Amino acid sequence: MTGEVEVGLDDEHNRSAEKVPFTARMTDLAGETFEYRHSFDPAKGGYRVSLRNSIESPLRIERLGIQLTADGNETAFELRDAVFPVERLASGEELVFHDCSADGCGGSKPGRHCYRSRGRRHGNADREAIWNAIQESYTAQYLQIIKVKTLPAIFQLPEGRPEAERLSEIVVELKRDGERSVSVSLNPESLEVEASLPFPIGDVILRREDSGEYSCKVTAIRLSGETVKDWKKKTGDRLFILQDDVT
Repeated sequence: MTGEVEVGLDDEHNRSAEKVPFTARMTDLAGETFEYRHSFDPAKGGYRVSLRNSIESPLRIERLGIQLTADGNETAFELRDAVFPVERLASGEELVFHDCSADGCGGSKPGRHCYRSRGRRHGNADREAIWNAIQESYTAQYLQIIKVKTLPAIFQLPEGRPEAERLSEIVVELKRDGERSVSVSLNPESLEVEASLPFPIGDVILRREDSGEYSCKVTAIRLSGETVKDWKKKTGDRLFILQDDVT
C-alpha cells in the first residue's frame, strides 16, 4: 500500500502543509516476535522455556538459537524437546523446550534471567489480522456511487388495467454484507438517482474478491398495494430497473 500523509508544520506562520509519501508492506515485521516465559524444572534439571508467537500472523521457524543472560553473564545453551523447522506457529501458540545451560543442568536456580532468540524465522502475513490490528476503532469506509435508472414506460398504465394498478413509485434498497442499507426512490419525475453505498476500505486493502458485489431489493408501489421482490446480487456502478423487477 502506498500513499501520503499531510503534515502541518507551522500553523502560526500559515505555512503550507507538507506531503510525506509512505509505503507500507504487510510482510514487514517490527517489534518483538516472541513473548518469553520460563520456570525452573527440578525434575529435568533445567528450565522450561516457552516462546509464544506474539504477532498477529503465523511464523515459520527454520532454526532457532537461544542465549541466556543470568546475573549479567551471557550463556549459550542447548535446546531440548525442540525439533526444527517448525512449519507453522500460529498467533498465540507456544513453542516449548527445556534448556541445558551450564547453570540449568546443574539443578540449581540461576538468578535473574533474560532470554534472547537468534535464528531464521519468517512471518506468513495474515492480511485480515494485520488490518484489524492497525485500523482505528471506527470502521473506515468508502462510498461507491451507484446510478439507479429506469425508463418512462415503466410508469405507464397498461391498456385495459384499472387506475389503481398504475405504478407510482419504485423504492430500491441496496446493501453490502454486514453493512447498513441505503434506499433511493424512482418516480415519473425522477427516472435516475444516485445511491451512495458504503463499503469498508478493508475490502480494497485486503483485495477481497467480492468487493464489487452488493445486494438490491425492489419495492413497487401502486394504489392497489406493494410488490416486494427478493434480494438479488448485483455488480457494477449502474443498476437498471426493468419491468420484471416490478411485477
